[in-house]
Parts: sequence; C-alpha cells; structure tokens
Amino acid sequence: SPIPVKIFEYNEEIEEVFQILALHKLGDRTKSIVDAWEKLSDLAEYEEDENISLIIANTISDVWRVKKENRNLNFSKEELEQLERYQQRVIANRKSNLMNKLERRSELESRGGSKKSGGATGGANKEIIASLKEETNQMSSEGQFRVLDLAKTTSKIAGLETQSITNAVEAKLIFQSQILSLFMQRSFKHCLIACNFYRYIFSGSAQRLDKKILKEFFPDSNFVATVNSVEQLSLNALSDIKTSMIAIDNAYLSNQKVTALRRLQETFFLGERNSSVKVFDLEKKQQLLQLYREMEATQQLADLKDYDAVELSLGKITSLTSDFPDRSVLSYVKANKRASNIALMSAQQQIINGEGEKGRIYLEDAIRFWPLNPAVDEFTSQMNREVNLTFKATENFDNLLKRKNYREIYDRSMEFGLAFSQDPERAARLKEISQNLLRIDGLIVQSDEFLAQENSFAAWEFLDQAANIDPDDPLLNRAQSKLAPKVALYVNVIDQAQSAERKGFYSKSLVKYLQAQDQYPASRICRIGIERVSNALLKTIATSSKLENEISKIENKTSLKDL
Repeated sequence: SPIPVKIFEYNEEIEEVFQILALHKLGDRTKSIVDAWEKLSDLAEYEEDENISLIIANTISDVWRVKKENRNLNFSKEELEQLERYQQRVIANRKSNLMNKLERRSELESRGGSKKSGGATGGANKEIIASLKEETNQMSSEGQFRVLDLAKTTSKIAGLETQSITNAVEAKLIFQSQILSLFMQRSFKHCLIACNFYRYIFSGSAQRLDKKILKEFFPDSNFVATVNSVEQLSLNALSDIKTSMIAIDNAYLSNQKVTALRRLQETFFLGERNSSVKVFDLEKKQQLLQLYREMEATQQLADLKDYDAVELSLGKITSLTSDFPDRSVLSYVKANKRASNIALMSAQQQIINGEGEKGRIYLEDAIRFWPLNPAVDEFTSQMNREVNLTFKATENFDNLLKRKNYREIYDRSMEFGLAFSQDPERAARLKEISQNLLRIDGLIVQSDEFLAQENSFAAWEFLDQAANIDPDDPLLNRAQSKLAPKVALYVNVIDQAQSAERKGFYSKSLVKYLQAQDQYPASRICRIGIERVSNALLKTIATSSKLENEISKIENKTSLKDL
C-alpha cells in the first residue's frame, strides 16, 4: 500500500540526515550542519513527520539568531571597552595635571605669602596663585563629568554582558527543553537529531541538562541527565522497539496472538511514532484487533456475570489463538454456576421447610454468584405463581369458611394445603375440617353398609353420630333424607325423648327412650340416653329427698319452739 512506501522514503531521508551529521566530524563541520539543517525542511513535508523536523529547524534557527545577536553585542561591547579605556586615560591624565598644579600652588603660597617679600614679586605670586586656583577648580569640575561618562560606559558594558549571558542561557534552556520534550513524546529519532545539533552548537560545558528543566519533566525524580544520557536512552528505546517487533512477528506466526497483542501494546506505548510500528502488517493488526475486542467483550461479560455468553465468547477466542488461558476462565465460570445452583437448591429447601428468611438469604447468594442463572428466573416465576395462588386460595378459603361450606374446602384440601405452607393458622383449620369430613364420610359409609343389610336403625345411628360433627353437611343431609321414611317412628320417639331431656323432664324422657329401645333393642342412642337421663333423674330425686329432710328438720324445730 502507498502508506508504507511513504514511510520507507521518510526513513531513508532521516538516515540521510544522520549521515550528514556524522560527516561534520570528518570534514567541514559548519557546511555539514547547515546541510543537515536544510534537510529538516524536506523531512517536514512528509505526513509521518508531523512537522517535528520543522520545529527542530526553527529551534536551531532561533539559537543561531541568538548567537548572531550575541556577536553583535560583543562588537558593541568591544567598542565600549575601547571608549572606557580612553576615558580612563583621560581621567588619569587630568588627575595627574591637577595634582601637579595643586603642588605648585601650595609651593607658591608657602613662599610668596610672607609680607616681607618685595612688592612687585609679591603681587606676581598672588596673580599666579589666583590663576592656579581658577584652573584647579575648572579641572575638578571637568574631572567629575569625565568620571560620570566613564561610569555610564562601564554600566553599558555590564548591561551588554548580562544580555549576552541571558540570551545564551535562554537559548540553551529552550534547546534542552525541546530535547526532553521530543524524548517524552517518544520521537526518539528526532531526539537524536536534536542532540547532535545541540552538541555542535553548544560547548562541552553546556552538555549537562538544567535542573529546572528536568524538574518540569520529572517532578518526582532526582534524575540528573546530560545530552549524552538522553541520546543513549533514545538509542536503547529504538533498539527495544526493533527487538519487540521481531518478537511480535514470531509470536504471531506461532499462533500465540495473545502474547503478540500484549507485546504490541507495550511496544506501541513506547514507539507509536516509530516506523517499524507503523508499517506492521495490516492484516495482522486486524486479527489482533479482533482478538482484543473479543477479550474485552469477554471481560465485560465476566464483570456482568453473564457466564453463558462468556463461554460462547471463549469459543471465539480459542479459534483465534492458542495461548489464551481459557481453562482458568472456564473453571471460574463453572465454579460460580455451581455455587449459584447449590444456593438456589438450599433456598428451595428452606422455603419448603417454612424458613422464608433463610430461603431469601440463599436466593440472594444464588443471584450474587450468577445473576443471569435461568433457574433463578424459573424459581422466582414459580414463587410468583405460588404467591398469586396463595392469595387467591386464602380469599377462597375465607369465603368458604364464612359460608360454612366445609365440603368444598375438603374437596380442595390439596390446593389449600400447598397454599397454606406459610400460614400455620389456616393450615390447622384446614386440617381440622378435613379430619371432620373424613369422619363424616366414614360414618356415612358404615351407614350405607348397615342399610344394605336392611338394618335401618343401625344405619340411622351412624348418621346421627355424623350429625354431631357437622349437621349441615350436604352428603349427610342427603343420606338422612333417604333413610328417614324407614325409621320415621323411631326417630320421632328419639326426638321426643331428647326434647324432654333438654327441658328437664327426665321421667318423660326416660319413658320415650325406653319406647324407642323397644323398637331397636341394640340402639346405642337409647342406651346412652337411658344412662344419661337415669343419672339425671336420680340426682333430681336425691336433691328432692334432701330438700324434704331439710324441710322436716325445720318443721320439727318450729314445733319444739312452740311447745
């Protein structure tokens, strides 16, 4: 494809720059450096360069401009220094002349100040002394101005020196910052180019990188570096990138694509701008990208605990490479599935045992291990159905109980039994109703058996026992209606006996029970009724006798009092 061709051409251009820089040690250094600098503009025309070469060229141009400016400053400084030396000589001469005149003046004053001197000679000395004073004052004033001029010149020289030093330091720091910036951007070949230019432009004493610049790039490190050390690190990085790309190709060819992918990620982080990384085969990149996406999707599915989807994704990954640790992933998946199923079974068992709270805890564990467990959905759906059934069953049971429709409750005892597993009160009531109706049905069956033997009285007595349990039972009422014509007289007498007993007419009740017993001597109802009424009658008689005795005693006491 055209992109690799461009990259190869670009690499050839960079190698040519390195060759030109290497020649400056052998021949005309300045010409080699200028040629290399001009070549940077050609490199910047390639898209792969990303205008980095142009940035280096501009930095070098700025440094050269600063150096030229410093040379101009040096010329100005030399001119000022010549002026300074001249001013110093003028001031020195003026000072010497002034000292001579002061000495002559002092000598004249010492000799001509006496009044004893001749008049003409004394007057001449006074004029000379006055003239010397005036010249001395003029020379003193002029000397002050000369000193000021010298101070201004010296100050200008110091300013030029400071500016020259500042410019040099600033240019050096800018270039060092550019070198470190290229290194941190992992543009290692450009960093090497910048190091070569720096080494030529700046003297050997400026090869150590400034601490302030280092702190900006490595704030948490005490790293001490020089241009040579940065150059060596860049060379090592380029060597590592080359070695890694060879290892990536070998791993890919041996179908160890996970290893190739991880190595490529590491190498890309180090050398994303390197041509050997950029020209890596496109088909291989696409295969590794597909593998990366599948692994990323599997990781996301594992985080979501969608283990069925994880297993499907593992199948795709193993079809792409041979070095993916699918066994450990499958073990993890199976372990969580097994734990979820065991927790779900425990939840079901606890709910069956009536331990709803423990069941809820186990259910939460099952969901935590495998939220998308289909058995959990089935279990919760079943629980919802049972809850709905329980609600409906409770409502129906209460309505039937209110209407005393025990027979329908008994017929639906299985449904109500399942629904009331968590309702002990209704379950106990259901059990009581079921037991009562079982007894009624048993007595009806026995009654039918005696009726088949044409023993209507015995059949009736079994129905009478059932009536004591639930007189409103529909099956019992039908059986009684069917049998009533055959035992009408017997039942009528029994009813009279029971009615008299309830009213306390025990004698009459006893007579009726005896009459009914005459119709059916084996009557259980009559036998029990006779015993019960006889005991009640005996208690009544005993109570009456005791009352009569008390009355008799009272009457006897009253008679004795009268006597």
